[in-house]
Order: sequence, then C-alpha cells, then structure tokens
Amino acid sequence: MSPDRSKGPGKAIVAAVGRSGTTIIHKLLLDIYVDCYGNDFDCLYEPFVWDSSYIGHYPRDAARESQFGNRDALSEAGLFYHTTLPLFADAQETGPQGLPAYLKADTAKPLLAKFIRANGRLGYLDRLYPDGRFIITLRNPFDVVNSVVTKFSFFGAEFHKNDYPRFRQDVARLFGVELPAERELPTAYKAALWCHFMNLAAIRHAAGKPNYKVIVYEDFAANREAYIRQICEHIGALT
Repeated sequence: MSPDRSKGPGKAIVAAVGRSGTTIIHKLLLDIYVDCYGNDFDCLYEPFVWDSSYIGHYPRDAARESQFGNRDALSEAGLFYHTTLPLFADAQETGPQGLPAYLKADTAKPLLAKFIRANGRLGYLDRLYPDGRFIITLRNPFDVVNSVVTKFSFFGAEFHKNDYPRFRQDVARLFGVELPAERELPTAYKAALWCHFMNLAAIRHAAGKPNYKVIVYEDFAANREAYIRQICEHIGALT
C-alpha cells in the first residue's frame, strides 16, 4: 500500500550557509519523512557537491555512508551544475539543461532537501518547487567562520574552479560593493564575506513569503523542542 501523502509533509527545503545547523535539521526531518513515507520519497543532501545516495537517504547503507566525504561520494553532475548555474539565480534563470530533473523537481514524490550553496539561488528554487516549504537557518557569523575554516572553503576550490571571482562580480552587480581581489584577503575574511552576502540575499528573498521560515540557530539550540514543533507545523508534518 502506498503512503497517504495528504497527511504528511510535501517538499521541504532546508537552506543556509554551511556550518549553520542544516545537518541537524535535515536529520530531524528525515525521521519524519521515513515515518510518513518509508522509502518512497526523494532526498537531496547538498546535491551541488555530493551524490545524495551516500548519505541522508533510506534505505540506509552503512558501507556507502562510511565513504561520504571521500572523492567517490562527489557528484560530477552536481559540480557541473553548480559551476554552470549563477551563484545568485532568480526565478527568471533557466539554468543548465537537466538541472531540474537532477534536483528532483519533475516528480510528484515528497522531497526533503538540504542546500548550503543555494542562499543566492532561492528564486530559482522557488520556480523548481512552487509548492516547497523553505527553512532558512542563520547562525552567528563568527561561529560559522571559526567552524568552516578548518573544514572546507565556501568558494569550493578543493572541488572545482574557485567561485571567488564570480562571487566578487555578483556582489558588485547586485549589492554595489566592490570587494578586493582574492589575493588581498585572509581566508577567514573571505568566508565572512560569503556568509554576509549569502545570508543577506536569503533574508531579502524570504521576507514576507509564507512558505519561508527563517530560524536563528542559537535560538533553535536553546529551545529545540519548541522550534522542532514550529518547523513541523511549517512543513505540514503537524496539523
């Protein structure tokens, strides 16, 4: 018997700058989706970098999950789409051919997705998921930067061509701010710039939209039960 999708969440998209609490919220929601649908839903885990079958989906495969973070778990398609799609993409952006299907936008299945490279692309995701319920998390930027600098770069040069040059161009075009050349900036300062402008883009986009919920990570951590209830209500997991 197929699950009754009218009684569970539909498409939930968790988005933030990396190291802002997306993983814990994704894991919490994953249990809800499994309870509602078993294995019969789509799941994406930062698909612009990773092959989502390696982590965060069911049926669980411990052997594959143990390889997450290794090069075998990278998604060649996702890296191509990331470097092809503008860092700031609105609803008029067509995107590369094949990207909607890759992002599971062409199926009627419920979807749980986590993005850490989409704060500037929420308008594009709105078009892909017109019935999506979005959860945006914000975290103290000092904590974000301190967390990320020892783990990876927001600009992705360890995976693909460095995003800083196009980020710099977009910030000048969209925000009217001329950033220094990359060679002039410390690593932590560059991370702080990414955090600031990506969060600013997300806050501006989410403002006044009922299908968006913005959560401050520190508030979530201090009162997790209340915020989990709010998140569940937002995505339709509580009625």
